[in-house]
Amino acid sequence: TKDQRVMDRLDGVILMSPDVDLEVFQSQARSIGALPQPFVIITSQKDRALRLSASLTGQSARLGNIAKADDLADFSVTLLDVSDFPGDPLDHFTAATSPALIGLLRRLDALDQAFQNGEPVRAGLLPGTVLTVRNASRVVLQPGAAN
Repeated sequence: TKDQRVMDRLDGVILMSPDVDLEVFQSQARSIGALPQPFVIITSQKDRALRLSASLTGQSARLGNIAKADDLADFSVTLLDVSDFPGDPLDHFTAATSPALIGLLRRLDALDQAFQNGEPVRAGLLPGTVLTVRNASRVVLQPGAAN
């Protein structure tokens, strides 16, 4: 189909603080099938904008502030948890406003190579902790080591 041709042309996806219902994402990802790789979701538990959105919809979380890889274990995704980085007043645009995080994100090519080679925990690659549940990995980044 036309939609599948578009998906086949994607070299990867990065979602920054997505204000998306978790069940909607899961449903859409299942209908897509194999997600483009890498597929990265930048998350933060400090994101006040997403907390407000979740409360307005009567949910506990949005895709951009989920706390564990278990929620996406059926999908080949990498969650980059940037909760420990200082950001804007709402902590919603941290990936675009934190100089330390921006410097770290510039090294995403090395991160992608490590995951493609099956080495998600190679020493020194990431300043943080990597947790993997089936297909999904959650990388909890730490600013102190991001130099």
